[in-house]
Amino acid sequence: MEQIIRSKLLIGLNFFRSHTILVTGLVLFSFLCGMGFWFFDPLLVFAVASLLILSFLMIYYPLLGILLYLVIEYARVSAMFPPLQVLQIGKIVVIVTGLIWVVRSVFTRKLKFVSDPLNWIMVIWSFIVIGSSFFAMNSKFANQGVIDFLKWIIIYFLIVNLVDTLPKWQWFMWLLLLLNFKMSQFQIRQFMAGYDMAPSPELFITEGVGAGSTGFFGNAGDFGVAMCVVAPLAFYLIRAVKSKALKVGGIIFFSGFVFSILKCGSRGATLGLFVMAFFFWLRTSKKFQGGVLIVLFIIGFWASAPDVWKKRFVSVVDYQQDVTASQRLRLWEAGLRMTIDNPLLGVGINNFNTNYAVRYHATGEEGRRWAPHNIFLQAVSELGVLGLLILLLAMFLVFKRNHETRRLYLQNNLKNDWITNFAHALDLSLIGYIVSGFFLTVLYYPHLYIIMTLAISLNQIARKQVIAEKNLIKDDKK
Repeated sequence: MEQIIRSKLLIGLNFFRSHTILVTGLVLFSFLCGMGFWFFDPLLVFAVASLLILSFLMIYYPLLGILLYLVIEYARVSAMFPPLQVLQIGKIVVIVTGLIWVVRSVFTRKLKFVSDPLNWIMVIWSFIVIGSSFFAMNSKFANQGVIDFLKWIIIYFLIVNLVDTLPKWQWFMWLLLLLNFKMSQFQIRQFMAGYDMAPSPELFITEGVGAGSTGFFGNAGDFGVAMCVVAPLAFYLIRAVKSKALKVGGIIFFSGFVFSILKCGSRGATLGLFVMAFFFWLRTSKKFQGGVLIVLFIIGFWASAPDVWKKRFVSVVDYQQDVTASQRLRLWEAGLRMTIDNPLLGVGINNFNTNYAVRYHATGEEGRRWAPHNIFLQAVSELGVLGLLILLLAMFLVFKRNHETRRLYLQNNLKNDWITNFAHALDLSLIGYIVSGFFLTVLYYPHLYIIMTLAISLNQIARKQVIAEKNLIKDDKK
């Protein structure tokens, strides 16, 4: 017995000697955390400690940083825990992930950026954003806009370079869908409880229901755009997976996203859903069955929709009597006047609202800050014609890459259900974003940049697989 105890003590002593730095670091880390709880908010200490631990893990698995960022943004961690807002956790994670990836790549001599024309588009876009900020009326808003946009640029390059295999792409996709479904089921429950209790159902439908948090998803319209982006991904997930259990999961996701779109109160998101259905019908080989299902769905939806929702949707025809529609037209007119006065670089990023309140407001709206409520007018009014052209070119390249991805497999007689199905899904996601974003101010929200990165990374993965298959065929012939 004594011999066993001695041998175990010797093993522990040898471990301590060979891992002195690690053990000392853990002891020091625990001590500092304990001291931190005495002087700071325990939630802040826990957040900082978690970030340090995750930073260590990211040295070996940089993809964790991207996945963590998704959780922070889509779960709205800062909104749920206000003390964390001071840390700007999302930006910290992006910067740390970028630094770790670059340093790790340099040390392993594997620093190689994925090559794609969209990379240059993003770089040029950055210069346009920075250039526009020099002419902004409100430099504080402009500087914040530049920082936020550069964050999306870093995220774009990180995702494109780190999500470089199909399993990683699948992990990213599943997490994205799960996080959006979390918001979807919350919004559905909020709608069902709120509609029954609302003193004015018409006002409740008009205001809509978002995800119940600040940021990208609290507003009903913004939330509807997010659902339009992920609904096609969930639909094609059903077609991509072979497991029945996973297909059921895809059906649950898709049903939740569609229900959220119809119940969020956003007419733009509902229109986006119908336009996506139309483009799906154009592409499907089973046009009769697909057309019948879409028509039956529209009829069923309209028959079961509350009268107040029908009135709200039909009121767009008489836009002069519709407060929301007429307001948007005034904002769009103001955006065009801003563009005419500042054609090259616009009024500056994040400066539409300031310029509207001071110079371009409608009669009786002095001092009111309104957003442009249109991604294209947001681009052209704030970033000028150059900004609009770069946005259109970026969208065109996404469609082009998805087309190339599908053609790669078709021309080489290869099959991969994940890649080909999601190359179609990303097309529909971008269409949904464009249509619903035509009525909202969501140009600097995560949706567009995530669509772009997923399209480029999927195209790169497809290229690698096709080359590998060709080499395998050549080896077999030898």
